[in-house]
Amino acid sequence: MLRELIDEHLPTVLLVTHDVDEALYLADHILVFSARPARALKTFNFTHCEKSHDLSEFAAERREILRLLGIKTEVGH
Repeated sequence: MLRELIDEHLPTVLLVTHDVDEALYLADHILVFSARPARALKTFNFTHCEKSHDLSEFAAERREILRLLGIKTEVGH
């Protein structure tokens, strides 16, 4: 429902979340911050992307965001 409201009314929204998938689904831009003292590590731009619940198109960006957050996504051998 939030995605439809954003698409219809085109407001400026600042959403702070710890859910990477939620950010990928809702955001036009994602800023990944470091631990305290917080600084922007990287900005991702998704203004050119159509959004759907299928986030497989964003798998590489998701892995990069999780890596920047220090979260391992692949099990080493």
